[in-house]
Amino acid sequence: MKNTFLMILGLIMISFGRISAQNPPNPSFESWTASENYILLPTSWYGTNINYLNTIKYIGVTQESNQPYDGSYYARLKSGSITVFGTTYKLPGGLTLSDLYYATGASQFKEPKIKAGVPYTGRPTRLKGFHRYTRVNNDSFYISVLLSKWNVNKRDTIGYGRIIGSANVSNWTQFEVPIEYRSSTNPDTVNIIMMSSPVFSQNDLSKVQVGSTLDVDKLEFIMVDYFDVDFVTSGNPCTGGTLTFTGTSENVPAQSWEWKVNGQAAGTGNTLTYTFPEVSVATQFAVSLKGTSASLGSDEITKNITIYPKPNITISPQDPFICPGTSVTLTASGGTSYSWNTSGSGAQITVSPKEYTLYEVIGTDAFGCVNTASSMIFYHKLDTTRTTASFCSNGSYDFFGAELTEAGVYYHNLTSVLKGCDSTIVLTLSAIPAPSAEIEASALSVCEGSQVTLSATEGYTSYDWGLGATTTSLITFTPENTQKHYLTVTASNGCSASDSILIEVNSPSLTTESFAICSGDSLEIFGNWEKASGEYTEVFSNINGCDSTVTVTLVVHELPEVFDVTGGGNYSPTQQGQPVYLSGSETRISYHLMKEGEVVATLEGTGTELDFGIQGTGDYTVWAENPETDCSVMMTGSAIVRLVVSVDVIDGQKIEVFPNPVKDFVYISVPVASDLRIISSTGQILIQIPNFTSTQINLEHLDPGLYFVEVKTKRQPTMKKILKL
Repeated sequence: MKNTFLMILGLIMISFGRISAQNPPNPSFESWTASENYILLPTSWYGTNINYLNTIKYIGVTQESNQPYDGSYYARLKSGSITVFGTTYKLPGGLTLSDLYYATGASQFKEPKIKAGVPYTGRPTRLKGFHRYTRVNNDSFYISVLLSKWNVNKRDTIGYGRIIGSANVSNWTQFEVPIEYRSSTNPDTVNIIMMSSPVFSQNDLSKVQVGSTLDVDKLEFIMVDYFDVDFVTSGNPCTGGTLTFTGTSENVPAQSWEWKVNGQAAGTGNTLTYTFPEVSVATQFAVSLKGTSASLGSDEITKNITIYPKPNITISPQDPFICPGTSVTLTASGGTSYSWNTSGSGAQITVSPKEYTLYEVIGTDAFGCVNTASSMIFYHKLDTTRTTASFCSNGSYDFFGAELTEAGVYYHNLTSVLKGCDSTIVLTLSAIPAPSAEIEASALSVCEGSQVTLSATEGYTSYDWGLGATTTSLITFTPENTQKHYLTVTASNGCSASDSILIEVNSPSLTTESFAICSGDSLEIFGNWEKASGEYTEVFSNINGCDSTVTVTLVVHELPEVFDVTGGGNYSPTQQGQPVYLSGSETRISYHLMKEGEVVATLEGTGTELDFGIQGTGDYTVWAENPETDCSVMMTGSAIVRLVVSVDVIDGQKIEVFPNPVKDFVYISVPVASDLRIISSTGQILIQIPNFTSTQINLEHLDPGLYFVEVKTKRQPTMKKILKL
């Protein structure tokens, strides 16, 4: 069947034409032609329009005149479907300069059966045109250009380009298909393919979205018709520096080059190396490049190149004085990065020289230009006074306003307003070991009314627990609430230390919880599964080890009353179904009619019988739910509803075929053993079962369509239609 369909697709009108130097043939679709076996198509173009023996028709391309972009007409490509010998296929609306097999075949580069396009020897850079597009679902349109040349026994690809668009475009909008060349050889043939849905192989036909519409008008090839030159710059743009300029040309190569700087000739060739003069301020130089091509004349470009002076690099403070044991921070400015002769980097360095020292920095600005600066640090020798002192190791020592916390040697300069540095005080500081005041507790967390013992290291002169100084390193007491307790100890060397500890006092706890369950369910409470309403109490030790009383209240809700599901039965195609009932109901209860596990209807209880109305084919049950308690129960019984069609009689008894239409399994009931056949609409016998008795038959493997069921006994045959979905 599919091969037959491809044969029909191949029956597309063959019409030859020539292409101009710029445009494809019939670019605005003003000329349309019809032939014996084909419906109207644009002259010189192939399309998906089919009129085969006046029995199989498909219109994928139409001539339209409503608001064309150019001229009187434009082409409309619309995706649709066609039925061939009972099978429906989806096709895009398509136009091509080649035969249709080539346009919708498995490969863009496969040799076509009839022709590969129209004669063409140009080398355009792109195809330009105008379009409108309306897509269905997530469809897209496709436009491609193929330039090729015959080579002995095959066709070589010279250039190719394509676009795929998915946006809805309501107004005429320009599109461009850029062409990428794979060979420097000129082509001999050009082909253009346009489709309202992209189809690259037979498998893509199933993805076509019926109804997607592409309007196209005014196609035009854009040729190479310009010559541009440009240049790039590299090197040092600083005073007295050298720059290198490299020229380039776009589309066609330049045959000659001419460079100028401020109007003066500077060199030839596509590269210029030029050393600029010294400048004291930023100065612009006009650099010009003129390129000449063999066919498109010349083009010239001028750029202003800025040459920058050396940056003004300075160091602050300049030539400072320092005293022994001090340091000075030197700050460089005027640049963006710095390198010091001390191997440091960054704008600042801190130094402590012990003699006269010269510091130099190299600064670089944002343009890469460099300069240097220097600063001399003058070192003064001073009178020195030495002294000693001590402090407790857990405290500090005040040295001219500085709080010292470590043993060591420290300096302080006494500065004269007139002379700078007059003298230096040298302090040798030692640390006296401090005592340890760490508190240990018998418990950090206790229950209300319990005692706690606090203790500290023995052997110190005094212990202050907040009750005055004592010599006791251990106390026992009953805390009343959660709070911190403090201790200060003093050693024989006069040093002291302090510590604190938090003692938490916990009270008994009382917890109540409530739960509800449905009758017949149970809840685990304190290790037992309880089913009865009531209060349950248990005493535990909480996380702090104190008493914790937990009381749980359990409420048990009754289930809805159970009633019977009634009704159901068979019905014919002239009926809508059979009614389904529930024998009784309770108020404030919701009753859900279930069909194969899904809720299809819900009624509120009235205290009487419920009528769920007429229902179609299916197995029905009813689930009752109390929305106030969330308790639910299934009603007893079920109702079965079946559609019975195609009923005939053999020997006075019915033949039943159901369901109809059928998706997978059909049920056939016969009164006596019979010969059974399933026959296609074309007369082909698909299934044959001799001595058949009532059972079901699997039709999953059959395509959707019309089939016949033939039941034949020795006395009489009977035939019925079934529709396979």
